[in-house]
Amino acid sequence: FRFPDEDGAVFESSVRDISGSGLSFLVVPGLPNLEAGDLLREVVVDAGSEPIRGEMVVLHVTPQFEPGAVCGGLFYPKSDDDLLAVRRLCASLSGAKA
Repeated sequence: FRFPDEDGAVFESSVRDISGSGLSFLVVPGLPNLEAGDLLREVVVDAGSEPIRGEMVVLHVTPQFEPGAVCGGLFYPKSDDDLLAVRRLCASLSGAKA
């Protein structure tokens, strides 16, 4: 999981959870200060053989930085192909067919 800030610096983390409408990722040292309502543009989720691109609106950030802290929100796939990739990924994680 990665996204750039407004200055173009790229931040990376690990996806904790993903669904058809959102995702969460681990808050790690070096990430910018994120707040509910922030828009993360040019998000890339590297999962499986195909990167999934889109935007994310932050809905929650663990208030205190601690091990296991997460940031979660709504994920908006960039294209129909990205939406289908999210569905395939979720189906593969649940063992269902896409």
